[in-house]
Amino acid sequence: MLSLLFLVLSLQTVFADVSLPGVIAERPTPQPNWHPREVPSQTPESCETSTVLFSDLNSANQNLYNTTRNWRAIDLSEILADGTAITKTWFVDASPLNTTAYLMSTPITLPSEGSIFFSFWHKYDTERGYDGAMVYYTSDGGQTWHDMDSFFIRNGYDFQMFTQRGALPAFSGNSGTSFNETIADISTLHGQTINFVFIMITDFSIPSVGWWVNNIRLWAATCPGQQPMPADTYPTSPPPATGNSNPHPGDSTGRPTTTSSNTAATNLAVAALIISILTSAFAIVMAIIGLSYFYTWRSREVSKVAIPMTNIGSLENPSPSPRS
Repeated sequence: MLSLLFLVLSLQTVFADVSLPGVIAERPTPQPNWHPREVPSQTPESCETSTVLFSDLNSANQNLYNTTRNWRAIDLSEILADGTAITKTWFVDASPLNTTAYLMSTPITLPSEGSIFFSFWHKYDTERGYDGAMVYYTSDGGQTWHDMDSFFIRNGYDFQMFTQRGALPAFSGNSGTSFNETIADISTLHGQTINFVFIMITDFSIPSVGWWVNNIRLWAATCPGQQPMPADTYPTSPPPATGNSNPHPGDSTGRPTTTSSNTAATNLAVAALIISILTSAFAIVMAIIGLSYFYTWRSREVSKVAIPMTNIGSLENPSPSPRS
């Protein structure tokens, strides 16, 4: 019984603690260590626009993007909080399980001075903590990617989602029925050529609704009393694709490389499983030997012939035989 219990516990460990590469594990969402960041004093409202570097306002124009994997333009009639009327929006469905969707821009060269802002309007409805939306950028043609979280100055990430790389800041849960504007100050990227990418990740269970994004804009501005931005506190690679091709330019394979962070847990669980199997096998063999011995002993006892007790005296002084 003890070995059987050990076997059950080992199997539970294997299936609970080991996740496949490229799969988002369904576990309680851990809390990340947030990096404090000072919000700059300048805001887009206090600055004067000098150059519009990227504009996809109410058009969902595919010509502005290198990759639109799983994203599509849909008709949607709505008035935003700033009074802008929209009739089109980008949308990605979050119901397909275990997938990664990309909406990646063409390269954009940033000016060498002044303030640079990036903004978009969006709303989302995802499984909180397990399906989520993120915004990244690359400045080396897709070789490395960085999270934009440290650049957000308005309506940034509101939660985090659990991935095989740990807890990552994300838009996750339900943002409500209205579109909200998210703004980032990317002034520290002066002179670089970047691509930005909107990423939606879903795990392997519980489908959700999706993410709507529109009025995407990137522009240079002149701001009074501009202060330097803090350094990027989240220099990371984008989450690996879990069922779709990697959109990185220049990738010869077209497929992402995924690695599991559960190697130690896997080794421990496999070792426990092997030990439990050997223990169970030994207990079964001993039980078979014991039953065999008991069966042999019982068979011998039953087959014994009773010795007649008549006319048998003491072995030392046997009774005389009856006279004839």
